[in-house]
Amino acid sequence: MKISKNQVRKAGDIYRNYRVDTSISQEDYTKALEIITIFRSHHQNSLDSILQTIDKSLKKLKIDNAIVAHRLKRSISIEKKLKRFPKMSLDRMQDIAGCRVIVKNYKDLRKLQKEFRDKFTLRHNYIKHPKDDGYRSIHYSTKVDGYFVEIQIRTQMQHAWATALEIVDIFEKKSLKTKEDIQDNNSKLWMEFFKICSAVFQKYEFKNDLDYNELKRLFYYYNRLKIEKKFSAYKELPPLKNSAISKKDGYYLILIDLFNRKAKYFSFEKNGFKEAIENYQALEELYSTNPDIVVSLVAVEDLNNIKLAYPNFFADSQKFLELLKSLEYIYKLEKESRGIVAIAVDFALTLMGKTQK
Repeated sequence: MKISKNQVRKAGDIYRNYRVDTSISQEDYTKALEIITIFRSHHQNSLDSILQTIDKSLKKLKIDNAIVAHRLKRSISIEKKLKRFPKMSLDRMQDIAGCRVIVKNYKDLRKLQKEFRDKFTLRHNYIKHPKDDGYRSIHYSTKVDGYFVEIQIRTQMQHAWATALEIVDIFEKKSLKTKEDIQDNNSKLWMEFFKICSAVFQKYEFKNDLDYNELKRLFYYYNRLKIEKKFSAYKELPPLKNSAISKKDGYYLILIDLFNRKAKYFSFEKNGFKEAIENYQALEELYSTNPDIVVSLVAVEDLNNIKLAYPNFFADSQKFLELLKSLEYIYKLEKESRGIVAIAVDFALTLMGKTQK
């Protein structure tokens, strides 16, 4: 079905204002959602083209163990973004189709950064200029056959931080990522924790000297927010089973019930994209007013990569906790050594006092 830019813009405006504008009918809203779903699905071929480009680049640069995942933006996420940016036209939204490349370390990221310099348009270098909350990643965009595609590259450590924040947003009912309604004290504590955590992770990854006072602040928030206890409580959802998937290459519709800690997975082969998007739309409409239900359509090379690339959907915080545990060990050693120095200084001063007597 062909749709015009004007139809897309109008649908975006209806979708943005439906919950506050009583003049918009349910019929108007349903039609707008249908147009948005079609417009979103039209991005798939452009996304596939970019994935081929990325795959060639990784092979050319001999970057092993990179994780590449892609997705079409969820309807609820499109709605939230339209509301955050009232002047944004839906047809100009550059991240409806997006892919993420997660590399092992900063050395591989730098190689990929140089490779992408002439291929894509740099939108934001959040590693050189991190966001206020500590977010670090590099964002590019490009246009293929009239449709925008966003490309993100980040290291495993940066990815662990970013997905940990998303886990907190989901399970603690926060809006740290979008910074909406974060004026309460608890949200401010979480924001401070993630900000200082990002700074420490950056130094740790770059093998720079860690600042003792930064570590002290990090583990003050770590203990006050009971990070280990809470992340351990975000129990992993039921695992995906290989027997449920007939092809490794395809689409996976994931429905997560946060309240009951249950999940359902629906698989579609690569040529079943139309069926996948129709089911996705139906589930999004069904659960549009239920904040405890997360619906997402993802596509990656295999089941293992779904979990690695989107650990927020599975509350897999293992990597994040492992990093914090390593830093906690360093902090305790530094704290103990400072304690020994303090005792030695005190002892020396005592001896000096006795000698002077």
